[in-house]
Amino acid sequence: MSKDVKEKNENKKDKLKVSKSQNSEIDKKKNVDKYEETSEVEILPEVIASIASVELDKMMKIERVGSILESLGSKKNKGIKVEFINPKEVKIDINILVEYGVRIPDVAFEIQKAVKNSVEAMTGLRIQEVNVHVQGIKKKEDENN
Repeated sequence: MSKDVKEKNENKKDKLKVSKSQNSEIDKKKNVDKYEETSEVEILPEVIASIASVELDKMMKIERVGSILESLGSKKNKGIKVEFINPKEVKIDINILVEYGVRIPDVAFEIQKAVKNSVEAMTGLRIQEVNVHVQGIKKKEDENN
């Protein structure tokens, strides 16, 4: 076999390799598209409540209150109710006690903003409402204890 024929055969092999490689990339893309169409991510209400709970734990002037059933158990998300309006929108209700002397509207707004921002950032869901229900007043913590 002449040198020119060998070079032509080598070039054909390279072209075939590129062609196969391109086809496999196209096949991969089709599979990814098919996977994306059939796959779904489910975020449970408990996860959303946990995110809200972390934000509430950062706030010093409040205490969460839950139902009698929640107080019987050791529910970490007590006082937080999550309801899906549709698969992409959520409503959150938070029940709290506020420390005596704080301005309630300011605390409520701070909670709404923090919870909304965190949940939307972490889940990609749209928060339709964050309702803060002030259930009562708690006495200031004794600074000597």
